[in-house]
Amino acid sequence: MNTLLRHIPLLMTLVVLSGCTTASIKQNAPDENVVILINGDHPHVEDGIVSARELFESGKDAFKNTDFEECIRSYDQLIEYFPQSKWTTTGYFNRGLCLQELKKYSRAVKDFTRYIDATRSPKNRQDGRIRLGFNLVMDGQFEAALKLYESTLESPNIRGFLRSECLLRRGMAKAGMGDAAGADADYERSLYEIKHASDGLTKGNALAAEILFRRGELYGRLMARIEFKLPKERMKSDLHKKMLLFRKSQRSYTESINIQNPFWSTAAGTRAGELFELFYRALAKAETPSTFTEEMTAYYHAEMNRKILPLLRESIEIYELNLAMSMRLGIHNDWVKKSEAKLEDLRQMYEDKTKRLNDHPTVEAPAEGSSPSDTHSKREKKKH
Repeated sequence: MNTLLRHIPLLMTLVVLSGCTTASIKQNAPDENVVILINGDHPHVEDGIVSARELFESGKDAFKNTDFEECIRSYDQLIEYFPQSKWTTTGYFNRGLCLQELKKYSRAVKDFTRYIDATRSPKNRQDGRIRLGFNLVMDGQFEAALKLYESTLESPNIRGFLRSECLLRRGMAKAGMGDAAGADADYERSLYEIKHASDGLTKGNALAAEILFRRGELYGRLMARIEFKLPKERMKSDLHKKMLLFRKSQRSYTESINIQNPFWSTAAGTRAGELFELFYRALAKAETPSTFTEEMTAYYHAEMNRKILPLLRESIEIYELNLAMSMRLGIHNDWVKKSEAKLEDLRQMYEDKTKRLNDHPTVEAPAEGSSPSDTHSKREKKKH
């Protein structure tokens, strides 16, 4: 009982859905026989004797059963009643994992920071830094995450899959700070590291699939920023840039799906459907010349809708394929729910726009060479 074992991440392994890496609940060393009588007014613990070890094991079991709220309650009690216990240091790490799973990233950041400060093991400190960095990125604390990963990547112990993850997270931090080129370079290096570490055998690998997904997101966001504005020369240039980014994003999502990791495949499928939808919406909102008359504008939008409606149909088909894949794999995560909601909205939009075009199959084109004033004059003559 008095022998101090090293912290070892064994008892269960969890593929972190909000990230892609393997995070493990930590097992602590045996502790002295410390017990405490807990007052019955405490909301989560009945009257009686409880030990630090019992609370630690209770939290570990709750984590194993994915009952993260109960896991947090157990570690809350451990940390409150046994602040000096050897179990409590690891309790911070394990509670941080629970908070991460519940997407309470700012609270998880505090727990992993406490763990890093309290643990004496270099290996455990490294584990804490990796988890801290992920939660900093997800919490939008990009500068702090970038600084942490810059120093972490200097360590010669960061190799293989671990180095790949650090490069991925640093890339995400750079993307969050608006450094698209830096992010893209880190994603490329991250992909190289994982292919090298796995001898190119990436099928089903969550980290490889996420790297490609994040790269697809990067290109997709850049594409979404481009709006079609006059003059015509600028619009043509922007269309070329938007198409280039569209294809890069689409290719990355397709490659992510081809890795065949269930979670990231559904995520990439959802984003791929959004690409076509975003392109459709951007074209539908394209700027028209201020000199256009009402008739010209009506003709322009009618013809535009006829030409771009297939993009909406393409988006619908991708969402349908994504849902069919998720059903086949028995998956119903947040990405699948998003695809379901998107599909319902777009089907209705497509039906409405198709009906409108069918009800008004043709819109008279303005006479060739006519000016806005000519069209206005014709309209005035019709009134008389």
